[in-house]
Amino acid sequence: MTDHNSHNEKAPNDSDAKSRDDKLEEVLSRLDDAKANRGQMEDQLLKTVKYTGETNKKVMDVMGTLLTVVVDQQKLQKAQHKNNRMRLLFWAMPVFFMLFYMGKQAYDEQQKFKSPTGYVAQVAITGTIAPGSPTASADAVIPALRKAFEDNAAKGVLIKISSPGGSPAQAHLIYKEIKRLQTLYPEKQMALIGTDSLTSGAMWIAAAAPEINVLESTYTGSIGVIVSQFNFGKAIKNYDIERLIITSGTNKSVLDTFVPPKQKDIAKIEDMASQIHKQFKEIMIESRGDRLNADHNLLFSGEFWLGKEAVELGLADKVTTTTELLLEEFETVNIRDYSSKPGLLDKISLSAQALFSAPQAQSMAIRAYQPLPSFD
Repeated sequence: MTDHNSHNEKAPNDSDAKSRDDKLEEVLSRLDDAKANRGQMEDQLLKTVKYTGETNKKVMDVMGTLLTVVVDQQKLQKAQHKNNRMRLLFWAMPVFFMLFYMGKQAYDEQQKFKSPTGYVAQVAITGTIAPGSPTASADAVIPALRKAFEDNAAKGVLIKISSPGGSPAQAHLIYKEIKRLQTLYPEKQMALIGTDSLTSGAMWIAAAAPEINVLESTYTGSIGVIVSQFNFGKAIKNYDIERLIITSGTNKSVLDTFVPPKQKDIAKIEDMASQIHKQFKEIMIESRGDRLNADHNLLFSGEFWLGKEAVELGLADKVTTTTELLLEEFETVNIRDYSSKPGLLDKISLSAQALFSAPQAQSMAIRAYQPLPSFD
């Protein structure tokens, strides 16, 4: 009994011991796994820390670069703003000075008009007299003349001419307007002076004045008519060029520059020139009358003279200067200019015109296809 019971008690003890051993081995195994995992975790942690440090360094580098860019951009903007201000100042200064100058000129002009000696209304006729001229066409000159005569505050009107002549039609329109205005404003004193040139059409206009004043060196006269144009008829024939002309009238193509001139066409233009010359002479005789001191054949031959000799011949009344004339006639040198002002392109055109114009200028220009009379 005793042995049997002892055997029964031993069996459970062995089983328990085995179970404990298994558990111990399991625990030890887990400890080993934990150690291994701990090592891996430590390695991973070290790697993470190292990666994070490198990342932080890169982030800091990028942020530093961005900060540098922002600072540089701000510096650039400041520099641009400064440059813009300097550029604005650079452009504004001339405008400012121009406005200041214009304002001062306007102020001085107004003060001049308030001068105790008063002022004279001036109209200048400059350059070739022709339709469309900004300074010597009827459309430009007549409105200026009207304003000058209508200026009640002006002590008188001064007409200053520097022209070699031009269109007889334009010259006659201006001549007639001056005569009309003198009749309309009989109390308005008027004076006229020729400066560089007072020839042909300019002389026609000057005949409207009670007296003609000139400088000592003023070209004066040229009361005549000349017709001139090139003819290329022989030239195109030499090059075997044929020009087709279609007209609806037998006399439509007069003095075509590409066709040899016909005698009847030449006779026609000569007759027109004679008519213009006759009209010109009649106006000069009516204006100057007994003051003409030489044979009319000489005076109306197309010849021109300097101012002093022109006075001796009776084509002008006195040699003087603009200042002397103003002081003598109006007792002031102040003027208010009503003249038509040319634009930039007009100024260039007038400069070229002055460069190539002859002093006496020609008396009638015949254009191809359209023989419109004009004298210079």
